[in-house]
Amino acid sequence: MRHRTAGVSVFLIGLGSCKAPEPSSWVENAACAAAPSWEGFAQGWLRTQCTSCHGSSLGLAQRQGAPEDVNFDTYASTVSYGPDILAWAVGEAPPMPPAGQTTHDSQQHLIEWVECGWPRDGLSPFDPCAEPPQVVLASEVSDALCSDSQAGLVIHGDLLGTTAHTCICEVQGNLTLKGPSEWPVLHTVTGSITTRGGFLSPSLEHVEGTLDIADIAEETLAFPSLTRVGGDLMLRDVSVSRIQWPVLDSIGGHLDIQDSVADTIESPHLQDVGGDIILATSQIEALNGFDSLKAVGGTVSLHSIVGLKRIEGFSQLISAESMAIEACPDLMGVDAFDAVEALEGALTLSELPALYYVGGWSSLTHIGGAFTIRDTALATLQPWPPVITAGGLALEDQPVLASLEHFSSLTHVFNDVMIRNTPQLEPEHIERWLKAIEVNGSISIE
Repeated sequence: MRHRTAGVSVFLIGLGSCKAPEPSSWVENAACAAAPSWEGFAQGWLRTQCTSCHGSSLGLAQRQGAPEDVNFDTYASTVSYGPDILAWAVGEAPPMPPAGQTTHDSQQHLIEWVECGWPRDGLSPFDPCAEPPQVVLASEVSDALCSDSQAGLVIHGDLLGTTAHTCICEVQGNLTLKGPSEWPVLHTVTGSITTRGGFLSPSLEHVEGTLDIADIAEETLAFPSLTRVGGDLMLRDVSVSRIQWPVLDSIGGHLDIQDSVADTIESPHLQDVGGDIILATSQIEALNGFDSLKAVGGTVSLHSIVGLKRIEGFSQLISAESMAIEACPDLMGVDAFDAVEALEGALTLSELPALYYVGGWSSLTHIGGAFTIRDTALATLQPWPPVITAGGLALEDQPVLASLEHFSSLTHVFNDVMIRNTPQLEPEHIERWLKAIEVNGSISIE
């Protein structure tokens, strides 16, 4: 079968050491013909065993310690955890539910439901993509396409529509969708996907072009099988508790999230972004799971993000063109980017009125562009990156910055130095500090 387990890495309080068991083999198509469905089994079982604590409508006091963003009352949020559900609820003494009242038969039903691809009523429990699929021209696609055949289909050409097709395995072209839809066996799109209003595709593995998602309000936006996006990955006007790509490895273009709301963004296996990382004009409380990221081809830009109090992680990121963290009113600390040794472009920290601590960039020695610190609550530059050379330097609008003595590694600025509106810094202190630095441009102190 096409469906397979995905090593979804989800951190849960008390479940951090649990790992999903790998099934010995996927159940054959004939055995899955009678598999339990979401409506017939899983939804009711989860409601009985789990949602008294893991329900999206529950307040914090009602959850008995369950994390706020871990819920099992919708199909989308449940399948986002993939087969890790088996690690939590199957076995002689499974960790969940805490009361331990599940039966052997119900555990077997749960295993069958997961291993057969999380089937739903009205959708075939078979994997139509297991056999070589039939090729159909996009111009021949109709709403009744999949009801006429149990065979898997490859669509040749661009596909435009609002109807989900449960037998389509691959689209050799662009896929444009308007309105919520589910594509349970779609695994590859050789062009781009543009979707508005909801898109559920648990088997999607590869998008060779751009994945453009907008206008979604759900508990979880997850692609549990997605490993690669060849172009940009774009989110606009998305309002969810979690954005989750548990096995995504690479993005060829930009990762661009704007005008969205999410408690967390989780992408624990993402290693490479060919373009920029842009997170802007959004409400995001935590950036989790970027610790596998090694390379960004462009800029890392965090701009106008509300709710983000601390930036941590990005511990394996080695290269990026430039970095900018701007207009994040709640940000108090940065403790990240410790493997970055050089930036060819600029490093900018600006309009961060709550920022009082910077402990990241502990290996950074060279900034090719301007090094700008503007409008922060930093009282001292300790600890601070060991920057030796910079293309330019600007310290502006620093109301409580009182000392530069811990910023002693800097020896050479290739262009201009500007120090402006720093009332706590004595002019004599600034002059002594500048004497140890070779400046090729102008020096302006205001």
